Formats: sequence, structure tokens, C-alpha cells
Amino acid sequence: SKYKIMAPWHVVVSVVCAVQSSASTIPAHIFPTWSTAPQKTPSSGSPDGPLLGNGRIGVAVGTPGPGALSLYFDRNDAWVPATGDISCCGYDPIHAGRRTLGTLDMTFQPSSDHEDAVANVFNATQRISNGTVVTSQPTEHGGVLHTAMFVPRGIDAIVTEVWWEVPLGVPTPPVNLSVTAKSGSGSQTAAFCHSSASGSIPNSSGTWSSRTLGLPYQNVPTSEIGRRHVYTAVWATMIDDGTIDPAGFTPSHEHVDARQPHPALPRRATSADVICTDYDGNCTACQLHTDSRAVWASKCVMLDGGAQSGHTCVPGKCWAEYASAYPGVTPCAQGCAHCPTPRAAGAFSLQPNGPRVTIITTVLSNFQTLNYTDPTLPAMELAEAAATNRSLVSEWRALHQQWWDTFWNRSAISTPTAPLLEAQWYGSLYILASSHDADGGDGAVAPGIVWPVTTDDPAFRGAFTMNYNQEALYYGIYSANHQDLAVPFYNAMVQYIPRGQRDAQTQFQCGGVNVDCEIFHWGQSTSGVGDQGQRSNALLAAVPFANHWLWTRDTAWLSRTGWAYLSEVAAFWECYLQRGLNYPGTPSGSYSSVNDCFNELCSSAPHITNVNPHISIALLRFLLPVFIDAAKTLGVAADRQVVWSKLLANLAPLPIAHLSDGRVVFGGVLGAESTSIPTPGNNPLNVYLGWPGYDDQLDTNKTLRDILTSTLDYLSSWNCGNCWPQFPPAQIRAQNQTTDANTTWTMLSTELAKTIQRNLVVEDGTGNLATAMEGTAGIGAVDELLLQSHTTRGIEVFPQVPVGVPASFTGLRARGGFVVSAAT
Repeated sequence: SKYKIMAPWHVVVSVVCAVQSSASTIPAHIFPTWSTAPQKTPSSGSPDGPLLGNGRIGVAVGTPGPGALSLYFDRNDAWVPATGDISCCGYDPIHAGRRTLGTLDMTFQPSSDHEDAVANVFNATQRISNGTVVTSQPTEHGGVLHTAMFVPRGIDAIVTEVWWEVPLGVPTPPVNLSVTAKSGSGSQTAAFCHSSASGSIPNSSGTWSSRTLGLPYQNVPTSEIGRRHVYTAVWATMIDDGTIDPAGFTPSHEHVDARQPHPALPRRATSADVICTDYDGNCTACQLHTDSRAVWASKCVMLDGGAQSGHTCVPGKCWAEYASAYPGVTPCAQGCAHCPTPRAAGAFSLQPNGPRVTIITTVLSNFQTLNYTDPTLPAMELAEAAATNRSLVSEWRALHQQWWDTFWNRSAISTPTAPLLEAQWYGSLYILASSHDADGGDGAVAPGIVWPVTTDDPAFRGAFTMNYNQEALYYGIYSANHQDLAVPFYNAMVQYIPRGQRDAQTQFQCGGVNVDCEIFHWGQSTSGVGDQGQRSNALLAAVPFANHWLWTRDTAWLSRTGWAYLSEVAAFWECYLQRGLNYPGTPSGSYSSVNDCFNELCSSAPHITNVNPHISIALLRFLLPVFIDAAKTLGVAADRQVVWSKLLANLAPLPIAHLSDGRVVFGGVLGAESTSIPTPGNNPLNVYLGWPGYDDQLDTNKTLRDILTSTLDYLSSWNCGNCWPQFPPAQIRAQNQTTDANTTWTMLSTELAKTIQRNLVVEDGTGNLATAMEGTAGIGAVDELLLQSHTTRGIEVFPQVPVGVPASFTGLRARGGFVVSAAT
């Protein structure tokens, strides 16, 4: 009876209990185009150039200037473990985090037209229907250099096709090509973390004690110890379909990196390769060329006769090891030169208006190899396989197109009078699909809050910031019927359980898990302040797990994946909540969360006792019923279900505050009053009762509902850092359709006009791309306009679409596992 359908009389509705195919036609306006060069590619935040990826490899396309095209690529698993003392702020970009891997660069003679040169013309289209980017750059004498690129699903490669279009009789200038792989590994030294003696926040005197977290990955089984370092290999191969000028491709030199070895020369080298080293002796000496982030071997490969005079090179143990790994490469007898970057470079000329040349750039890590060994040989073999079997790339392309067709057929929306809502919805799903390996199973690795990583200093180290930001990526995917996009995130949280258990026990003498404020896969923490005093991190991470269960009712998934993490979160709060403390405003016998920050490090009110923050209490009201429901479904934890029911029945009330104008709003923490209320327009952390969680009491308790509505009216947080994923969907859920729907419909488009980038990334507040990946949570706002199923009223179609406004959707998902299609 809960899943009755509520719809206006003019609506046509279809509901099924399983996923249905719904042929999707993406509106034509959602194919971003560029006519001028991106300005923030590369960038420490989310780049503003065309984006593509396959869930493992991410690519941003940009240009350093006229006559140049660059593909900046990374891998989600390219992670540097902490190498030393981490700063107390927890945001030290040097010691740990994600790294960019390299670039594929093409340079050519640009147009001599003055206006073209000044404007730095950059013509490109991002085709979100099939994850392809095409470019066309003007060149000398009226020619155009065309490229088309894609990252095949399930394949560790980037495919780039190049061809010239020139006027008849005009020769084609050469194209200079280089492939660069950067360094990216860290040492195995211990990481240190500073915290108070209680393991939480600074004490009143401001002094700090330190604790040792131990070696990175200390919870990883011995058999997987290779995960301590991420090795990657980049290998470029050219497939010649008769278009390369007979002069051929002339390679120059190559730098071989011990951590990301052998970014190999393209296949058409015409001279024998030779190698020499900057050092002789044993390999330890060879590998001590360092900077603050990496250790690598300094070696060069160059053509015969290319060695510089005056630099002698005596092959020693280091060379012997290298030679055994790469047979057929011989040492240089004439000396060698240091190569500052790992680069394979050369030039080629294409026949005018001929077929395309295909460049295969394989990018592998040791996560794809047996026992996490050097991936160079597999990278080379994959590239060579594509070069020797011309049909292989065609197979990759067909499977890639099939994957995207299946993806877009899962669901679709139409809001023709609000095209920016369509752009937000389709664009955000495209970005999540390109950055998440939904088919990768237990080995899939999620990106952090920056994707793709195009520099070695991404914002917040490119990690998961767990006090809402990372989780926000997944807020809207369940109602959009793309719940599998969260698979990599689930992997990360299940991997974190051993570390979370250790911290819960060590810091709080509790079972279950506690989660630091900044983490990554494999139990990694890059936080210098633990959870920053916010016990709610683990609760926030539980929201995607809970929503997966509520929206799919997939018992197999719950048993295999979901319950492992949900059960641990429940266990922590069984212990951490304290009863009988009788704080002001808390009924006798209530369970309270004590020493629990509302803001990071309790920055809003460090002088008061931080009890019962809105985030923790609101999420517990949402999650405790989920714990009970999930356990009942699996037939487990009968005794614990009794405990959770008791906690829910006696949970402390949410903190409230009284404004000077008489309004009552949700406060931050108990007793804080005005000191813990976010100011209007700022981060809306005190609306979590309605979003991303939901308390069924809002359906029946008018006082509670009025306080939430009053809080939203007071905040009006439409455009700020962290606002977009949190405020609009909470507002949409709580508002009155008759009085508010038109205003909100217009406001959403107004704000998107300020923040949506050409590549469909939504800024995290106007002008801020540092954590823009969380803008994908705007999918949820669009879904909530079209379909709601979180209340006891059942399934509601078009609950917040203004009357008379055309809208439709196919394949959206409602709670209970129902898939719904409807049209006005």
C-alpha cells in the first residue's frame, strides 16, 4: 500500500518491477562545443576542456597554444601513499594523493591568420552519446587537422585518430607527436597524524599530541603488498593505414621511469634502439634520483649516434636488470645524456585528405597484472595487438558504442522549457559514467572529488573528502536508475573497514567503524586530524549504501556488499551514543552524540560542548530504520534490531534555534543557538533531515515539517561552495508545489546558467572548480522535480513540476525497486 501512485489527471504513467529498456534520445543541445581554447586545462581542480574516459582512464583535452593539442590523462588507481608527517590541517598536497600520469601532445603549423592566432582557435565537440571527443584545428594554407578520440570501455587504452583536410595541391605540414609519462609513487615510510589525547579535536589549551598511523596499507593482506606502490606504463603505437608519408615516423628519445616504466617509442622506429644510464654500479644507486614526491631511475633511450660526448656510461648491475627485462635493447658505448622527463617523441607527415592514422596509447597499472608486477610488457603487448590486428580497434569501438547505448537506454528525461536542467542531468551522468567503472566489480577504483587529475597537486589531493563531498557524487544516481555507478565507492568503503575498526577501537573503545575526513581506497587516510571531530563521516558514507537498498530492494547485493558496511556503522553507534546525560533540551533518558562536531574541528563553536549535531541526529533518524529493515530481510542480528529500535525511539531531538524575527530553525548543535547556525547563503548543513536522508515523521509531524521549511527559507543557499548538491533537492522535497514550484523551477535554471561549464561540469559555487565533481549530485534535484517516492504517501509523479509545464521521463527508479515512466 505504501507504493500507491499519485499523479495529476493529465499524466500518463507506466510502472514496472524490473529495469525496462527506454530508447533514449539525448537532446541535441547537450553536445558541448568549443571555438576557443579551454582556460583551466590543466588545472588543480576539475578541468574545463572536453572530457572522456572509461571509468579507469580519464582524459581532458586542451591546448597550450596555437598549433598544439594535448590529451592529459590519468588513472583512478594512480595514488601516492603518504610519505611522512602530514600537516595538522589535513590538507597537505605534497605527501599523498592522486597524480596525473602524462600527456599525448601533437603540434603542427597553425593557421597564419592573425585572428585565429590571437583567439587561439580550438574547435571541439564532446559527444556524450558515445564518450567521444572530436577536434578540428585550422592550419597553414587553409588546412584543417582533425582528430577523433575515445577511451574504450574495459580496455586500458586511449584511441586517437588523426587526419588532414587540405585544399587540393597544398602539401601537409608535419605533425610532431610526443607521449609523456610522469612520475608518481611514494616511499614506504610511516605517516604521522596529530590529534588530541582523545583522538578527536584540539583540546582547550590548543596543545596537540601525536599518534602513528603506521605504514600505508598495513591492513592489506601480505599477498597484496604490491599495492603499496602504483606502477603504471604508457605505451604509444601508431597504426599506419597507408596515410603516413613514406619518410615515416622519426622517433627521438625516451626517458624510462622505474615507477611508471617504459613509455615506449611508437612502433614505426626505423633505427635500432639503444640504452645507457646516468649511473653505473648497483640498482640502488641508479634509483636514488628523487624529488619530494617520487623515486625513479634516471635512464635514457636514444637512437644510434645520439649520445652526447663527454658523458661516459659503464653498464653495471642496474643495466643488467633492465636489459633482462627488455631483451633486444643494447647498451650505448659512446656515453649518454640525462633525460629530464619520460617522453617518447617524433614527427610524421600524413598524405593530404587520406585515411586516418590511429594512435593507440595504452595506460596500465600493476592492478591489472598478476601479483601487481611491472605492467610494461602487458601495455606493450596490448598496443602491439591493436597494431597487428587492424580489426581489434573496430571491435573496441563497437563494444564501446554498445556500452553507451545500453547506459543511456536505462533512463531519460525531457524538460523542454528548461534546457539547462536537461544539460545538468545528462551531463552529470556522462561525467559519472566516464569516471566510474560500473562493470569493474571488486577491482573498480573510484575517482576522488577531482576528475580527471591533470596536475600533480589536485585540490584536496584528489582524495575522498568524507564529510559529505565524496558521497554527494552518488546522491542522484539511484532515482536515475544508475545505481551501479557507485560500485567503486562501495569497494573503497569495504576496504576501509579494517582501518575504521582499528580507529573506532583505539580512539573510542567502540566496535564498528569510524571514518577519517579524507581517505582513499585500500584503507588509506590522508587526514592529519582524523575525522576532524565529525563522527558523522561514516553515517554520510552509509547513505549511498542505504539508498541502493531502498531503491532496488536487491537482496543479493545487500548480502554480498551492502550489509558488510552498514552493519559496521550500526555497531559503532550502538556503542557511541550515550544515555542519561540530560543535556538542556534533551528529555531524560535520551541517547546523545557527545563531542561530535557540526563543522570541521567544531570551528563554528569551539567554546561550547558539541552535543547532538544536526548531521548525526538527522542521519541516524534516517539510517536506523534502514539497519532494522535490512537485517530483517537478511534474517540476521535479531538482538541488535531490538537495540536499534530502542535507540531510534529514544534518540535525542534535533537542535533548534530561535531567530530574532521569531522564526524557529534547525540549529547546528545542542545549546549553540546562533553560534552554530549557518548564515544565509552558506553551507546548508542543517537541512539533512530532508536530504540526503529523510525522516518519515516529516509526513505526520507538522511542527517538524514547519521547522525544516523555515530553515530552508532562512538559508536560501542556492549558490555557494557545497550548496548545489544539498540545498536545491532539500528545498524541492519540502516545498509546496502550488506556491513554490514556479519559483524553484526558474531559480534552478538561473543558478545553472552561472555555474554549468561548457563540458557540463557544474561548478561548486560560481567560479569554483576545485571540488566540482560533487556538482553531479544535481541529478537528484532534477529527479525530485519529476518523481518522488521517499514519503509514506507512495510514488508521486511530477510532484514539483509547475502546472502546465511539459515534462516527461522514462526509466526513473522509485523506492521499492519500481521503474517508472510518465509524461504530462
